[in-house]
Amino acid sequence: MSPELRKIEEILYEIGYILIDAKANFQYCYFLNVPGSIEREQYLGNSYEFRFIRYNHWKMCIIDLSKLYDKKTDAFRLVRLFEEIKKSLDKGILKFDYSFLDDWENKLNTYKDLIDKIKIRRDKFYAHTAQDREKYDFISKIEFEEIRKIIDFTEKIIKDIFHKVLDTEYLIRDLHFKKERFTKIIDVLVIEKAVRIKKLTDNIVNRK
Repeated sequence: MSPELRKIEEILYEIGYILIDAKANFQYCYFLNVPGSIEREQYLGNSYEFRFIRYNHWKMCIIDLSKLYDKKTDAFRLVRLFEEIKKSLDKGILKFDYSFLDDWENKLNTYKDLIDKIKIRRDKFYAHTAQDREKYDFISKIEFEEIRKIIDFTEKIIKDIFHKVLDTEYLIRDLHFKKERFTKIIDVLVIEKAVRIKKLTDNIVNRK
Protein backbone atom coordinates (compact mmCIF):
# COMPACT_ATOMS: atom_id res chain seq x y z
CA MET A 1 0.00 0.00 0.00
CA SER A 2 1.32 3.44 -0.94
CA PRO A 3 1.99 6.08 1.76
CA GLU A 4 -0.92 8.12 0.38
CA LEU A 5 -3.39 5.25 0.72
CA ARG A 6 -2.03 4.38 4.15
CA LYS A 7 -2.70 7.96 5.24
CA ILE A 8 -6.27 7.77 3.92
CA GLU A 9 -6.76 4.46 5.72
CA GLU A 10 -5.46 5.96 8.98
CA ILE A 11 -7.85 8.94 8.75
CA LEU A 12 -10.74 6.62 7.89
CA TYR A 13 -10.17 4.44 10.93
CA GLU A 14 -9.84 7.47 13.22
CA ILE A 15 -13.12 8.83 11.86
CA GLY A 16 -14.69 5.40 12.32
CA TYR A 17 -13.61 5.20 15.98
CA ILE A 18 -15.03 8.66 16.69
CA LEU A 19 -18.29 7.75 14.96
CA ILE A 20 -18.61 4.54 17.01
CA ASP A 21 -18.33 6.60 20.21
CA ALA A 22 -20.79 9.22 18.92
CA LYS A 23 -23.27 6.50 17.97
CA ALA A 24 -22.98 4.77 21.36
CA ASN A 25 -23.49 8.06 23.21
CA PHE A 26 -26.52 8.76 21.04
CA GLN A 27 -28.01 5.31 21.71
CA TYR A 28 -27.60 5.62 25.47
CA CYS A 29 -29.03 9.13 25.48
CA TYR A 30 -31.96 8.16 23.26
CA PHE A 31 -32.85 5.19 25.47
CA LEU A 32 -32.64 7.32 28.61
CA ASN A 33 -35.08 9.78 26.98
CA VAL A 34 -37.32 7.23 25.24
CA PRO A 35 -37.00 4.05 27.35
CA GLY A 36 -40.05 2.29 25.95
CA SER A 37 -42.39 2.26 28.96
CA ILE A 38 -44.11 4.79 31.22
CA GLU A 39 -42.59 3.18 34.32
CA ARG A 40 -39.04 3.51 33.00
CA GLU A 41 -39.69 7.04 31.76
CA GLN A 42 -40.99 8.15 35.16
CA TYR A 43 -38.12 6.51 37.02
CA LEU A 44 -35.44 8.00 34.75
CA GLY A 45 -37.10 11.41 34.65
CA ASN A 46 -37.19 11.59 38.45
CA SER A 47 -33.59 10.43 38.88
CA TYR A 48 -31.03 13.24 39.08
CA GLU A 49 -28.27 10.68 38.47
CA PHE A 50 -29.77 9.36 35.25
CA ARG A 51 -30.66 12.85 34.01
CA PHE A 52 -27.02 13.80 34.58
CA ILE A 53 -25.84 10.68 32.72
CA ARG A 54 -28.29 11.40 29.89
CA TYR A 55 -27.07 14.98 29.58
CA ASN A 56 -23.43 13.89 29.42
CA HIS A 57 -24.07 11.22 26.80
CA TRP A 58 -25.80 13.88 24.69
CA LYS A 59 -22.92 16.29 25.22
CA MET A 60 -20.30 13.69 24.21
CA CYS A 61 -22.33 12.72 21.14
CA ILE A 62 -22.37 16.35 19.98
CA ILE A 63 -18.67 16.86 20.75
CA ASP A 64 -17.70 13.67 18.89
CA LEU A 65 -19.74 14.63 15.82
CA SER A 66 -18.25 18.12 15.81
CA LYS A 67 -14.77 16.55 15.59
CA LEU A 68 -15.77 15.09 12.22
CA TYR A 69 -17.04 18.35 10.75
CA ASP A 70 -15.31 21.27 12.45
CA LYS A 71 -12.46 22.96 10.58
CA LYS A 72 -10.59 23.39 13.87
CA THR A 73 -10.23 19.61 14.27
CA ASP A 74 -8.35 19.19 11.01
CA ALA A 75 -6.98 15.76 11.91
CA PHE A 76 -10.37 14.06 11.94
CA ARG A 77 -12.78 16.02 9.78
CA LEU A 78 -14.37 14.47 6.71
CA VAL A 79 -13.35 17.41 4.53
CA ARG A 80 -9.69 16.60 5.16
CA LEU A 81 -10.38 13.01 4.13
CA PHE A 82 -11.86 14.25 0.85
CA GLU A 83 -8.78 16.42 0.32
CA GLU A 84 -6.45 13.43 0.77
CA ILE A 85 -8.54 11.36 -1.65
CA LYS A 86 -8.40 14.18 -4.21
CA LYS A 87 -4.59 14.31 -3.91
CA SER A 88 -4.38 10.59 -4.63
CA LEU A 89 -6.69 11.01 -7.62
CA ASP A 90 -4.52 13.85 -8.95
CA LYS A 91 -1.41 11.67 -8.60
CA GLY A 92 -3.10 8.74 -10.32
CA ILE A 93 -2.81 6.53 -7.24
CA LEU A 94 -6.59 6.14 -7.20
CA LYS A 95 -8.21 5.37 -10.52
CA PHE A 96 -11.93 6.00 -10.06
CA ASP A 97 -13.83 8.94 -11.50
CA TYR A 98 -13.88 12.33 -9.73
CA SER A 99 -17.69 12.27 -9.87
CA PHE A 100 -17.74 9.97 -6.84
CA LEU A 101 -15.88 12.55 -4.79
CA ASP A 102 -18.17 15.32 -6.06
CA ASP A 103 -21.18 13.23 -5.08
CA TRP A 104 -19.88 12.76 -1.51
CA GLU A 105 -19.13 16.48 -1.16
CA ASN A 106 -22.56 17.45 -2.54
CA LYS A 107 -24.28 15.13 -0.08
CA LEU A 108 -22.21 16.61 2.73
CA ASN A 109 -23.28 20.12 1.71
CA THR A 110 -26.95 19.15 2.11
CA TYR A 111 -26.25 18.75 5.84
CA LYS A 112 -24.59 22.16 6.21
CA ASP A 113 -27.36 23.69 8.35
CA LEU A 114 -27.44 20.69 10.67
CA ILE A 115 -23.63 20.66 10.96
CA ASP A 116 -23.73 24.36 11.88
CA LYS A 117 -26.32 23.59 14.58
CA ILE A 118 -24.07 20.84 15.97
CA LYS A 119 -21.16 23.29 16.21
CA ILE A 120 -23.34 25.88 17.97
CA ARG A 121 -24.58 23.27 20.41
CA ARG A 122 -20.99 22.10 20.99
CA ASP A 123 -19.87 25.65 21.79
CA LYS A 124 -22.75 26.05 24.25
CA PHE A 125 -21.75 22.84 25.99
CA TYR A 126 -18.20 24.12 26.43
CA ALA A 127 -19.46 27.41 27.85
CA HIS A 128 -22.25 25.93 29.99
CA THR A 129 -23.10 26.76 33.57
CA ALA A 130 -25.16 24.71 36.03
CA GLN A 131 -28.24 26.64 34.89
CA ASP A 132 -27.47 25.85 31.25
CA ARG A 133 -27.39 22.14 32.04
CA GLU A 134 -30.96 22.32 33.31
CA LYS A 135 -31.91 24.13 30.11
CA TYR A 136 -30.54 21.32 27.94
CA ASP A 137 -31.92 18.51 30.10
CA PHE A 138 -34.84 18.06 27.68
CA ILE A 139 -34.03 16.89 24.16
CA SER A 140 -36.78 17.08 21.56
CA LYS A 141 -37.72 14.31 19.13
CA ILE A 142 -36.74 16.62 16.28
CA GLU A 143 -33.21 16.99 17.68
CA PHE A 144 -32.89 13.23 18.07
CA GLU A 145 -34.01 12.63 14.49
CA GLU A 146 -31.61 15.27 13.17
CA ILE A 147 -28.65 13.71 14.98
CA ARG A 148 -29.70 10.23 13.91
CA LYS A 149 -29.70 11.43 10.29
CA ILE A 150 -26.17 12.86 10.47
CA ILE A 151 -24.88 9.69 12.18
CA ASP A 152 -26.48 7.47 9.52
CA PHE A 153 -25.15 9.73 6.77
CA THR A 154 -21.61 9.70 8.19
CA GLU A 155 -21.70 5.92 8.57
CA LYS A 156 -22.76 5.49 4.94
CA ILE A 157 -20.04 7.85 3.70
CA ILE A 158 -17.36 5.95 5.63
CA LYS A 159 -18.56 2.59 4.33
CA ASP A 160 -18.71 3.92 0.76
CA ILE A 161 -15.17 5.30 0.98
CA PHE A 162 -13.78 2.09 2.47
CA HIS A 163 -15.37 0.15 -0.37
CA LYS A 164 -14.42 2.55 -3.17
CA VAL A 165 -10.94 3.64 -2.04
CA LEU A 166 -9.61 0.64 -0.11
CA ASP A 167 -11.73 -2.10 -1.74
CA THR A 168 -12.81 -3.46 1.63
CA GLU A 169 -15.92 -3.57 3.80
CA TYR A 170 -16.07 -1.66 7.07
CA LEU A 171 -18.54 -2.78 9.71
CA ILE A 172 -19.44 -0.17 12.30
CA ARG A 173 -20.67 -2.35 15.12
CA ASP A 174 -22.55 -1.31 18.23
CA LEU A 175 -19.67 -2.15 20.56
CA HIS A 176 -20.85 -0.26 23.62
CA PHE A 177 -24.64 -0.07 23.76
CA LYS A 178 -26.50 -3.33 24.38
CA LYS A 179 -30.17 -2.36 24.55
CA GLU A 180 -31.52 -5.62 25.96
CA ARG A 181 -28.97 -5.72 28.78
CA PHE A 182 -29.37 -2.03 29.61
CA THR A 183 -33.17 -2.37 29.62
CA LYS A 184 -32.94 -5.18 32.17
CA ILE A 185 -30.75 -3.03 34.43
CA ILE A 186 -33.29 -0.18 34.36
CA ASP A 187 -36.20 -2.58 34.94
CA VAL A 188 -34.48 -3.99 38.03
CA LEU A 189 -34.09 -0.45 39.40
CA VAL A 190 -37.72 0.40 38.61
CA ILE A 191 -38.98 -2.72 40.42
CA GLU A 192 -36.64 -2.16 43.37
CA LYS A 193 -37.94 1.40 43.81
CA ALA A 194 -41.56 0.26 43.58
CA VAL A 195 -40.96 -2.40 46.25
CA ARG A 196 -39.22 0.13 48.49
CA ILE A 197 -42.08 2.62 48.17
CA LYS A 198 -44.64 -0.09 48.90
CA LYS A 199 -42.79 -1.08 52.07
CA LEU A 200 -42.69 2.53 53.25
CA THR A 201 -46.38 2.96 52.47
CA ASP A 202 -47.29 -0.26 54.27
CA ASN A 203 -45.28 0.84 57.32
CA ILE A 204 -47.13 4.16 57.44
CA VAL A 205 -50.51 2.42 57.11
CA ASN A 206 -49.65 -0.13 59.82
CA ARG A 207 -48.72 2.63 62.27
CA LYS A 208 -52.19 4.11 62.12
